[in-house]
This record gives sequence, structure tokens and C-alpha cells, in this order.
Amino acid sequence: MPKKLEISNESAVFLRSILMLEKFFPPQIARKNFELLFPNSSMLQFDAGDTIITQGEESKELYVIVSGSVSITKLFGTAGVQLADLGPGGVFGEIALVSGSPRVASATATSDVKAYKLSTNDVQSLFEGNPPIASFLERLAEARLKAS
Repeated sequence: MPKKLEISNESAVFLRSILMLEKFFPPQIARKNFELLFPNSSMLQFDAGDTIITQGEESKELYVIVSGSVSITKLFGTAGVQLADLGPGGVFGEIALVSGSPRVASATATSDVKAYKLSTNDVQSLFEGNPPIASFLERLAEARLKAS
């Protein structure tokens, strides 16, 4: 079960660059702006071994890894295949978000992980105000779908 954390200024500055939000706010007031820009999103702490998302589930949140590592795996029948091992700055959950389909893979913390969980509503608002982010996530989702 993830633990909800307060977002630190350091984490907000890191996320600001990963999410291409430099034009929205300067780094010295990053935390306060994150809370205003993403009111339904949160920083979460997962323990090593925690399942963050499960293949086939109906959820649409996007995750950005701030620290730790996450293994992305997909079941093909009874065989599991590791698709990726993501670290800080890694993004996952974009396929279900962009396509509206169930989760196509599972994500498991392989170490203690801090990840920022962006709610669907907050991401949709972000897309409306920043088309390059929407385009980036669409391209990422398409590339990962082809690879899997």
C-alpha cells in the first residue's frame, strides 16, 4: 500500500523538467505551483516489491519516478516478460491514459520508490494547456505499444 508524501521543492523542480513545465513556473516556487496545477495528484512512496499498476486493470493515472526503480512486465498467457526497468525520470501508465484501454502491463517497485501519480483530470488539463506534452506522451505510448 503506497504512503502519501508531501512534495518537496527538490522533487517539484525535478518533475518540472521531466514534464516540460518550465514555461508554467520558475523553480524557486515549484512546490506551491505543483499543488495548484495538479490538485488531484500526489507524491507516493512504494516499498520494494509493491505492485503499482496491474495489467488489465481499469485505471488511467500517469506515474513519474522521482527515486528508485520500477520493473514493467507483461503477461503473454502464462509467461511473463520484462519490458523495461525504469529509474528516476521514467514515466509509465501513459498507454492506458492515451488510449483509454485497460493497463497493458504491470509495474512493480524493485526498490523503494517515490513516484508522482498524476490524476487523469490533472493530466487532461495539462494536455489542453501544453500540446507538446500531449504529443510527447502519445509518441511514447505508440512506441511502447509497438515494442510490446
